[in-house]
Amino acid sequence: MSAREKLITSLFDLLTIKNFLDINVSEVCKIAKVHRTTFYAHYDNLVELLVDSKDYALKKFKDENMIKSDDLDYLSMEVLVPYLSFIKKYPNFYKAYLYNANVLNARSDFEKIYQNYFLKDALRRKDVDQNDEWLIRKITEFFMNGINGLIISWLKDECNDSPEDIAKVIVKIRNLNS
Repeated sequence: MSAREKLITSLFDLLTIKNFLDINVSEVCKIAKVHRTTFYAHYDNLVELLVDSKDYALKKFKDENMIKSDDLDYLSMEVLVPYLSFIKKYPNFYKAYLYNANVLNARSDFEKIYQNYFLKDALRRKDVDQNDEWLIRKITEFFMNGINGLIISWLKDECNDSPEDIAKVIVKIRNLNS
């Protein structure tokens, strides 16, 4: 494992037990078993490491699942099963992302899902005014929070259910919106 990967993994481990603002470079280096000079050879500060960690986790997911496109239907069985399998294999990545959503700019990720999936689904509904962006956004937030809640519950249960079973539930949740 490279020094960069050690730093990233150490940060994700710390993020599952501490808030990002309570973590310092010395802690990350101690867990990674690297010197501070190694940290500063890669990053100017912890925020840079955090952003790189998010990019690393996404690339790792795509590489492990041979996903080449950024234009994915993230709420389809074809993407959800490998995604949930990845979460099961690396639960700290997901927990860190979720618990540090503001720092990791998760809102923009949410917006991407909103634009690509729930907006299209909501516009197909006859009982939702396609010009009522506020209502569509609230419907989207409701479903996204439910999906996150389901995944958090699944992680707390140590992923006892299969990724396939959880993916089926998420697809059913999405289909409730259409």
